Amino acid sequence: MKDSRENRLIWRIQKRGSRHSADELIRLYYREIYAYAYKQLGEKEQAMDITQEIFISMLKSIMIFNSEKSNFRTWRKLRRNCGK
Repeated sequence: MKDSRENRLIWRIQKRGSRHSADELIRLYYREIYAYAYKQLGEKEQAMDITQEIFISMLKSIMIFNSEKSNFRTWRKLRRNCGK
């Protein structure tokens, strides 16, 4: 189940600073986020740039994510749409 896997990865990032878990979380969502960016922008380079920016922003703010209060998918979409 993806949610349980997400929560384990996020916990490892938050509690242990696990780079491996951050990389795995990126791999888990890269295609989905890139495909969305490409669909919206229509250019490969721009889609790659915005995908990278989204992951940087997400990882910078992952310490505030609380799986007991929100769903990671929803939180990720809000981060993407707000550019924060």
